[in-house]
Amino acid sequence: WIFGTIIFFSIGLTKKTTFSPAMKKKILTLGAFLLTVVAVSLVFLSTYLIDRGGIINYNALSMASDQGRLFYYRIAYLLILYSPFIGVGFNGFSLFPYGILNSELKELSQAGGLSHNIYLQIAAETGIIGLTFLILFIVSLFKPYIKKRFTPLSLTLGIIFITMLLIGLADHYWIAYTSGRLMFFLFGGLFAACTAAEMGHERPTNATVPFSSPHRK
Repeated sequence: WIFGTIIFFSIGLTKKTTFSPAMKKKILTLGAFLLTVVAVSLVFLSTYLIDRGGIINYNALSMASDQGRLFYYRIAYLLILYSPFIGVGFNGFSLFPYGILNSELKELSQAGGLSHNIYLQIAAETGIIGLTFLILFIVSLFKPYIKKRFTPLSLTLGIIFITMLLIGLADHYWIAYTSGRLMFFLFGGLFAACTAAEMGHERPTNATVPFSSPHRK
């Protein structure tokens, strides 16, 4: 979410046509408010953030979390090699016996284990074909903005969707769970609908000449 917020402010403030001057002042006020909230949160929650670990403090808790993710990344990689084109089946990642992939992993099979990465999850379950369709879906959403300008609404929806894609690099719930899929494709659909509506308003219409019947003599 931090990266998404940075991208939003970067595009919104550098592109002259995205926000009006009055709106840019409000955006700067919002940015100052968010920075204040973050600073206050860091002051009051610093102890808990340090105990949790991560970027600020890499401890045993965060190390164990990373090791678990790396293990499932390896499983996803082996599943992709096992069935590269069509995968092992939708929702098959959590049920596939690891012993088939490698005898050393036989005792480590865990029902319910997931990849913690939506791209590896899709590639493992639906193969290269499924991953290709996901990439084409993402490209189709953002391709119009190579030449088209963002509006405040399309920028907001686009950044929310980009943030979801970034979160997907480290977690799987956008694809693995029904609630996550609902949010993921809902925002993708809203972004696509917003783009289509804006392009419809921008498309020039042909001028029509009123029909007039010839006068009868």
